[in-house]
Amino acid sequence: MLNRVAKAFLGMAVIAALGATQAFAQDAPKKKAVKDQAEYDLYNSVSKETDPNKRLALINTWKEKYPDSDYKNDRVLIELQSYSQMETATLGAKPTPDSLAAGQKAANTIVSNLDTYFAPAVKPDTVSDADWQKARSATEVQAHTTLGWIAMQSKDNPTAEAEFKKVLGMNDANAQVSYWLGTVIALQKVMARTPEALYSFARASALTGPGALTDAGRASTDAYLKRAYVGYHGDETGLDDLKAAAAKSALPPQGFVLKSVVEIEKEKAGSEEEYNKQHPDMAMWKNLKAALTGDEGPSYFEKNMKGALVPQEFKGKVVSLTPAVNPKQIVLAIENQGGDATLNFETPLRGKVEPGTELSFKGSPSAFAKDPYMITFEVERTDLKGWPGAAAPAPVHKRPVARRRR
Repeated sequence: MLNRVAKAFLGMAVIAALGATQAFAQDAPKKKAVKDQAEYDLYNSVSKETDPNKRLALINTWKEKYPDSDYKNDRVLIELQSYSQMETATLGAKPTPDSLAAGQKAANTIVSNLDTYFAPAVKPDTVSDADWQKARSATEVQAHTTLGWIAMQSKDNPTAEAEFKKVLGMNDANAQVSYWLGTVIALQKVMARTPEALYSFARASALTGPGALTDAGRASTDAYLKRAYVGYHGDETGLDDLKAAAAKSALPPQGFVLKSVVEIEKEKAGSEEEYNKQHPDMAMWKNLKAALTGDEGPSYFEKNMKGALVPQEFKGKVVSLTPAVNPKQIVLAIENQGGDATLNFETPLRGKVEPGTELSFKGSPSAFAKDPYMITFEVERTDLKGWPGAAAPAPVHKRPVARRRR
């Protein structure tokens, strides 16, 4: 997918607008001339070099020795093409620290020098003003997409979010970027922002035509959206309306609201106090979270919680199983859709359940983390409800039969 996206960007932003570089040698005898043999040799080296990094080094030498070259505008286009190739290589390759750093440098250079790269004097005569502006816009979209993707790979989700929003502000017909935006918002694990993430996933699922995901990609995204929506909202009510709204706009309209199942239950109960009476598990969970995320959280955990069975039964929805079949660990979403409770079992559970399945449990806390918030529980199989079947039997080790001597 990434390689396809990268090639599409390169086609729009570079190949169309920078085709003038192919006419470089053809136009030279008619309109322009090299200063001397040394400049000709530099030009020749630049035109033959396929490695963008080495080509940029040659271009820098060319600029230093011949700042007023007749070909300085053509040189600008070749430089832009080189940086765009570096972006494409970053998007199309398996991420490594070096590749991410190179792509980030290239994208930042392009963003910082757009006015230089797309100055009126640089525009080839064969390119119209309208196409020149389209090439600039596509190049800017490519650069911010690259920066967002790199930030996402580096787990800098707030920066990735900002970059993806810039992209969608310039080109809203981009389902892949909408999907990435939903991902990086969800990874920030802020419950109140779950509706924003769901909206972006709905956009990725609903967009058709240019910029849409493949049929398989749309189907997969739609299935995930349905599970996540039900997990947050409680049922599928309003899901079609969300998709219809997302099909019209890449970003949520002003006043967009999507209530969680907790908010809906509170409204039904009529007050926070009444809700807490009806849902003592959520009331205790919030009290534990308030205590653990405070300044005295580590001390409170060590003195009052660690190793002690919490008498309250909690309910949550399955986020993940480890391993996927016969798991010894389950991550549940109690209050946070991304998961805020990890259940460890000494004996593997038999079988598996689908993400979104509701389970109830009691357990003894063994660890916790503030950011992202997570309590780890040691749980007995008998204290887990909602899991089909019984615990997997312990492996049977057969004693080897001694061979009788003759």
